[in-house]
Amino acid sequence: MEPGIDWGKGEGWSNVVTLIELAKQAPPQPLSSERRAQIIQQIMARVEENRERSRVRRAFLAGAAAVLVLGLVLKVISIGVPWLRSPYEMADKAGYGRTAAD
Repeated sequence: MEPGIDWGKGEGWSNVVTLIELAKQAPPQPLSSERRAQIIQQIMARVEENRERSRVRRAFLAGAAAVLVLGLVLKVISIGVPWLRSPYEMADKAGYGRTAAD
C-alpha cells in the first residue's frame, strides 16, 4: 500500500463500482420449487417450536399463579374461620392449656 492511496480506491475501483451497480440491478434468480418447499418447511418448524415454547410458558405461569392463589385463599380461610384451626392452636390463642408452671 502506497501513501496517499485509500483502501479500495486505487486502480480499478471504477470497475468494482460498475460491477456492484450491475449486480444491484440484476433480477433475483427464482427459487426452485424444492428449495421453496424446504424454506416453507423450516419456517413452519420454527413457528411450531415458538408456539410450543409459549404453551409451556403459559402452563407454567398458570400453575404458579394457581398455587399462589390457592395458598392465599387457604391462609385467609384459616385465619378467618376458627373451626378450621387445630384444637391446639385454638387453645393457645384462647389461653387454655397453660399450666401453673408457665
